[in-house]
Amino acid sequence: MDKIEFIKLEKPVTVYNFTVLDYHTYYVTDIGVWVHNTQCGPNGTFENASYHGTTNNGKKNEAPNDGQTVLDNSLSIGPNTDRRIGISDGEFVVLDKTSDGIYHGHVRSWSELNPTMQSILRKAGLAD
Repeated sequence: MDKIEFIKLEKPVTVYNFTVLDYHTYYVTDIGVWVHNTQCGPNGTFENASYHGTTNNGKKNEAPNDGQTVLDNSLSIGPNTDRRIGISDGEFVVLDKTSDGIYHGHVRSWSELNPTMQSILRKAGLAD
C-alpha cells in the first residue's frame, strides 16, 4: 500500500454494505476506489477462473459447481502450502490461493490426487 487518506466530513453520510457476485474486491467510482466485499468465508473467498469451464477439456479440469461452499469446508494440504482440498457434489476439488484470501479451484478424480491429498481426505473420514 502506497498511501492512505482520510477525509473528515462535516455531517454523517449514508454508506452501504453489499456483496458483488464473483468478486472479492472491486473498484468503484471514477477515481478508482478499491473496496472489499462484505462477506468472506472462513478459508477465504472463491473466485471462478475463466479457464476452468464446466467440463474437462484435456488441458484444464472443470470448475466446481459451488466453489465457495467447498472452500468453506476444505482442508489444508499442509503447513508449507496454501493449497487446500475439499469435496463438492461428490467430486474432489483442489483449491489454489491466487492472491491474499482468494482461491480458485478445479475438480480432480481420485487417481489425479497425490497421496498426501488422499491421506488427508481419508483421515477426515471423507474418503475410503
